[in-house]
Parts: sequence; structure tokens; C-alpha cells
Amino acid sequence: MYGVLVTIHIILAGIWISNLIFSLAVKVKYSSDFNEADKSVLSLYLKYINLVGIVGSMGVLITGILVVMLNPAYGFFVFSANHWLASKQVLMVAILGVIFAALIPTAKAVRAAYIQGAGNSNEALLKKLSKINWTVNILVILNLLFALSRRMM
Repeated sequence: MYGVLVTIHIILAGIWISNLIFSLAVKVKYSSDFNEADKSVLSLYLKYINLVGIVGSMGVLITGILVVMLNPAYGFFVFSANHWLASKQVLMVAILGVIFAALIPTAKAVRAAYIQGAGNSNEALLKKLSKINWTVNILVILNLLFALSRRMM
């Protein structure tokens, strides 16, 4: 059971990291502004980062908690042993904080402004969403690097 759970945890982390690849592809293709024809692409982008964010973050969170609970060598926020794991846990809390405090409200504002037409097109909102999403992606990559570093220590 433990091995299957770790495998699922790794697969979910890969799904979450796919957000970085998709975000990069969208950024390269649509570097600055979205016009009327690009609303479908923006809608797809918002749906994708939402779905991947939910599946990835909540899946990694739940399986990570279960892995820590099932392995007696691990603990929650224990810096004296497995400092790579404690660092990952602190980063996960930071990631969740950024997601709930900044990413979700900004994505809702972008959806309202661009897709539903509740306001004027606001490039600043889209740029803010992109920066927040990149911040989350960088933190996820750092979290992955902490996981990979456990073999080196």
C-alpha cells in the first residue's frame, strides 16, 4: 500500500508540474494580449490551471499526509530529522497560501473581466495572474527539488 501511495503522489506531482509546461506554451504563443478570438484560449487556460491545480495540489497534499502518517521515519514539520521533508511541508503551506490568497481571487477576476465581460479588458489582471501562477510553479519546482535532494543527504 505504501509503495502505491508514493507512486500516486509522484504521478500527481507530475500532473501539477504539467501546469508549468502548459503555462509556458500559452505564454510563448500569446505573449502579451488576448483579443476577442483568443477568449477561448484564455478560457481553456483558466480551466486547465484550475483543474490541474485542484487535482495536483489537493492530491499531493492528501497523499503526502498519508505517506507521512504511514512511514514511522517521517513526521510533520520535524526539522531535526528529514529536514528535506520539513522544508517541503513548509513550502506546501506557502504554496497553498499563495493559491488561496492570490491565485484563486485573481483567476476569478480575470474570468469575470475577459470571459464573462463584466468589465473592460484588463491586461494588468492577466499579467498579475500570470505572475502568481509562475510563483506557484516555481515553488512547486523547489518542492520537487527538495524531494530529489533527500537521496543526496
